This record gives sequence, C-alpha cells and structure tokens, in this order.
Amino acid sequence: MKLKDVNQLQVKLSKMNQQSSKIVGDIVRLNANEIASEASRNAPKMFKTKGGTGFPTNGEINQSIATDKVSELKYTVSVNSVMGAYAEFGTGAFVDVPEGWNEISWSYYVNGKGMIMPTPYFIPAFRAGKERILKDLQNYLSKIND
Repeated sequence: MKLKDVNQLQVKLSKMNQQSSKIVGDIVRLNANEIASEASRNAPKMFKTKGGTGFPTNGEINQSIATDKVSELKYTVSVNSVMGAYAEFGTGAFVDVPEGWNEISWSYYVNGKGMIMPTPYFIPAFRAGKERILKDLQNYLSKIND
C-alpha cells in the first residue's frame, strides 16, 4: 500500500468519525428532549393525598423540567422543583422508591410525616427514553455494519 493510500484512508476514517459523532449526538439530543417532553406531559396536575383528596401543583412541576446540553454526546434532563421529587416518590408512609433511585429520594427526606401519594412521571419517561435510545443506537450501528 502506498503512503498516499494510507493518507486517503485516514481522511475517510476521520470524516466517518465526525459523521458518526454527529448522528449519535442527534440521537442523544432527540431522546433527551423526548424524555423531558414525556415527563412534562405526565407530571401530575394535582398532588394526591390519602382518601382521594389533593391540592393543585399549579403547573410548577411540568414547567420546571429542563434539558441541558453538557457536551455533544451528553445531555441532562432535570426536574427543578422540590415538589417534583415528592410527587414522583410520595412522602411519609406513602413513599415508593424504585430500585436504583434511593439516593435521590433520600436527599428529599424531611420528617417522614408527609401525606402525598406517589405519582411517577419522570422515572417512566426516563425508562422509556433509555429503551428508545438503545434501540436507535442499535439501528444506527446495524446500518453502518451493512
């Protein structure tokens, strides 16, 4: 192989890498935005309490959901309302924390006397988004392997 051929190969590989990074970045961005949208749509309008009573969230939770770009391949989706955690996990005797979310839920612990029942909205959106992004990345990888 001539040196010229190696240089052309390096240029082609560099272009492929740039193209792949952009496509993967787009997949990550689109899925992060979809997680935020789904969580916002599913955020409770009322805090449910024992006996079916409740009080309105006044849109505080869904309006606080944000997507932030950390890098080309990394985004965060966050709920910037303390009440968002109480709605997600519940409070007091009604707390229900899925496996793997204990550390986050305990950071919102106050006194164990709360009366809000859990209304999961963020974790289901996150799980669905996680499945989507894996599927999208697998689809992309299968296309470039053909």
